[in-house]
Amino acid sequence: WTRRRAVKDEESQTVDALSRPHFEGDRMNQGTAPLAFGDVVAKGSGIFRDRFSLLMGLALTVSIPSAFGPVLLLGSPPEGASAQQFDDYFLPEGLLYLLLIFCLNLVASGAMTRIVAGVYTDQPLSFSEAYGDGLAKLFLLGWTAICVAVLVGIGLLFLIVPGIYLALLF
Repeated sequence: WTRRRAVKDEESQTVDALSRPHFEGDRMNQGTAPLAFGDVVAKGSGIFRDRFSLLMGLALTVSIPSAFGPVLLLGSPPEGASAQQFDDYFLPEGLLYLLLIFCLNLVASGAMTRIVAGVYTDQPLSFSEAYGDGLAKLFLLGWTAICVAVLVGIGLLFLIVPGIYLALLF
């Protein structure tokens, strides 16, 4: 289902509103119709196939530090270290490492979202442009991730705990 309407351009000619993009407020409306499930799968696999190296490069910017970061950043504890010495040795660097991985995940997620959005708006992006866009939105993405985590935790608390209580009650 698409909505068509006739508009008049500057030369007083009637044109189809879906034949060209037009602006409503500060957003561009390109007249896209909802896609069927098969079309979504086909479009998604096409995006992945056509931009495989770009998307894989973004994924590797998170995967490589995740795989080799603990060994390179933390190393190994001293020989014969007690549990307290082990904690003292790994705690500051471990927290720094977790923060680094959290930020890299946010930037890569933002960059991949921007790449897919660029496909739909016919504005292809390079690796550095996409990563720069993700980096520019790091603070916003971080707050969004924290809010989602808190809300999911609250939802689990209000659904799971009463469910267990009611199960034990009967």
